[in-house]
Amino acid sequence: MSKRHHPDKGGDKNTFSAITEAYQVLSDQEKRKEYDLTGKVTNENIINTQAIQIIVSTFVHLLQKADDNTNYVEEIKGAVKRDLEKWPGIIQKNKKDLERIKGKQNKIKNRFDKENIFESSLKQIVTDLENIILEAESRGKSLERAKVILKEYVQEMPKQKIITNLGGYMGFGGGTAATYSTMSAT
Repeated sequence: MSKRHHPDKGGDKNTFSAITEAYQVLSDQEKRKEYDLTGKVTNENIINTQAIQIIVSTFVHLLQKADDNTNYVEEIKGAVKRDLEKWPGIIQKNKKDLERIKGKQNKIKNRFDKENIFESSLKQIVTDLENIILEAESRGKSLERAKVILKEYVQEMPKQKIITNLGGYMGFGGGTAATYSTMSAT
């Protein structure tokens, strides 16, 4: 099919692209599972876009509350790192919940062979948990990408005057003099 629709053989470029993408999804177990559950597949462009959104939204949030001495790049790196540290726990908890809920399926029966409201509720909960896990895994990938993007950035901080007291008490009637030095705050 891909040979017939290949653009070099007179086929349509969009059709060939769709066939190639479908093959990639079907041949990758994780992508296929994601597609079966959600009807879509996260691609690299989406991960990059989400990573940039994470960085920008954190930056905007910091702008609203930070002072002039804030190193925005380092603050954002710290926020991404903290977020990355908590996602595996969230994913693991939801996976445990999913297995627990799956274990309850087919345990409650309707004596009259009517629609089993418990069974349909459990199926919906399983679907919801599977989607939450996929979204959390996607968020984790986006955070990892944000971490890589942020490695490209540094923020120059203004030099600050720092007063140091060399060797004793500074008072009104004498004593040791303070020295003023300019040091970088980074």
